[in-house]
Amino acid sequence: MKIQMVSIDYTTAPLAVRERFAMAEASCLKAYQEIRKEAPSCGAVILSTCNRTELYLSDTEIPAVDLLCRIRALDPKEYAGYFVHRQGIPVLRHLMEVACGLRSQIIGEDQILTQVRLAAQHAREAGASDAVLETVFRLAVTAGKRARTEYVLSKTPVSAAQHAISAAQTRFGSLQGVPALVIGNGETGRLAATLLVQAGCQTAITLRQYKHADNVIPEGCRAVEYALRFAEAEKVSLLVSATKSPHYTVAYADACAMKRRPRLFLDLAVPRDIDPQIASFPDTEILDIDTLGGGGGADMEALAGCAAIMDKETERFLHWYTVRKNLQQKDGKQNG
Repeated sequence: MKIQMVSIDYTTAPLAVRERFAMAEASCLKAYQEIRKEAPSCGAVILSTCNRTELYLSDTEIPAVDLLCRIRALDPKEYAGYFVHRQGIPVLRHLMEVACGLRSQIIGEDQILTQVRLAAQHAREAGASDAVLETVFRLAVTAGKRARTEYVLSKTPVSAAQHAISAAQTRFGSLQGVPALVIGNGETGRLAATLLVQAGCQTAITLRQYKHADNVIPEGCRAVEYALRFAEAEKVSLLVSATKSPHYTVAYADACAMKRRPRLFLDLAVPRDIDPQIASFPDTEILDIDTLGGGGGADMEALAGCAAIMDKETERFLHWYTVRKNLQQKDGKQNG
């Protein structure tokens, strides 16, 4: 069974290392093109989230870690200690655990299931996936959906945005009336803005002029042009940034130029949106994905239920794989 994967995640590497391997959709597309040049017949899917970057491969002898490092123009020897490599059925089992939210910093988090599904979709659209990886990802998504339908894994907040807003409430005591700015109009940014409004914040959210048709302004929020974010940041006490930008949305020089800076920055992006040097200003704090940490532990009964779900989906994959292999052998004999 020629399936393998390599993973670098929050359990093996600090954020400063993980962000070097993080890939947005455009970067993934370029990576698929490079993989196709080196291994034309192999299937590939890249899963890149705030917590992890993982490369899944099928039908190739080239080690996944070598391909991943080449894609990112990094030396595999320098980063060898940060990777976990899996082959065969453990690849499927790991991906199902990821889809169920069991390998997230926040147990049972909501967004990872969508991220797994979209990773497979983008690989398919790029012509990078194959039948084996399509099946692996389809069954992992099925396991994740069933886990969320049938069990409550954790009673703590189940998204990075919820966890971040909860941390902000702890620091402010109450968010009622606190002026806040959210940079980023993607899923995480919109969720954070909605949660801030619900908590009583006077909330503004950025939008990019050239993407007006794609922007959605959550109810109760005020829209601010992205280019005017620094002027708006001078007025707020809490700033949340959650974009897919490869560059800082607030750099140290930008913060130096501000007449007044937010008291708390919540950075929900990987690579990071907020320049870590900003934390050196007096009375200024930055919480990123790693410093926010995770929620509580998972419910043991729910974990057992998820394990049973994953066992069932593993059986389905083995049956599918066996039938497929037998058919290929039969066709080979007939053609021979």
